[in-house]
Amino acid sequence: MITMKMQTDEEELLLDISKKNSILVLNKETFLRFYNNFYQVLENKNKKIEIFLENKLLDSKNSFLLTLTDQTELLESLNFKKGTLFYDYILNKINADITLDREILFYDLVNFLKNIQENSEVNVDFDINEDFEKLVLSMVDFHLNYDFKKIDEIINILLKNYIERNPNKTGIIFYDSSFVTFDINSYDSCYFFDVNIQKKLKDYNLLFNETLNEFNLDFIINKLEAIWPIEFNKEEVLFYLELYFKSTLVHFELEVFNESSLLAYELLNRLYGFSLKFVKRNFQIRDNVKSFLEQL
Repeated sequence: MITMKMQTDEEELLLDISKKNSILVLNKETFLRFYNNFYQVLENKNKKIEIFLENKLLDSKNSFLLTLTDQTELLESLNFKKGTLFYDYILNKINADITLDREILFYDLVNFLKNIQENSEVNVDFDINEDFEKLVLSMVDFHLNYDFKKIDEIINILLKNYIERNPNKTGIIFYDSSFVTFDINSYDSCYFFDVNIQKKLKDYNLLFNETLNEFNLDFIINKLEAIWPIEFNKEEVLFYLELYFKSTLVHFELEVFNESSLLAYELLNRLYGFSLKFVKRNFQIRDNVKSFLEQL
């Protein structure tokens, strides 16, 4: 785990994160504010916002932001456009050690220009800007042919290429693992934030609702078990926790058929300050459960 500190004019946030973070986004506005802080610092070079990873202050020179959270962003990264992973990949290939090809190209170009000079009816001179990269890019438009079944492989190749060219940069990568996946262990200098909403509840470590909170399912289970007024069935409670959090994503009204589901939903509402509504069906509630709920 590593401590992230985010300082803005409105708030200071301290958060324990890891190399691989999975975000359960229940409130998109809260998530957008969080993402915007990275965007402002790393893309807009905003000095009014400070983001630290341990003692390292992130800025546009020592860090980069990569966003692959939807289809458009994913496909854009494969376009030959300045600032994309594919564009940077081509630059790397152009600037690789191809001295012979470079000399041949300039030799032919000089001969071509001298021919124009010698056959011109007026006095013509020329200068050559020996910027090989600019020369190639002015003449060629590259296209990436890819199989959608190999998107993961291609994105990882392009990202590794970028990191090899920028070994001292810290990567902040937002992505959706339902579109693209990464071999997280291959990227020591990167921090990944997965926004896939289809994962199991146990896989999330960050929760975005009205506020941003660290999320630990085992901690929640232990906390519920410690105050549970009746027999505690962990598997049953886990089932209701999955229903509870996933229903908040689609604003689905839950139905309560027994004491365990009633306790789970009521306690989670209190623990997280939620106001998730649920419909109580007819079932018997024991006196000790009624008393417990009344004292919440």
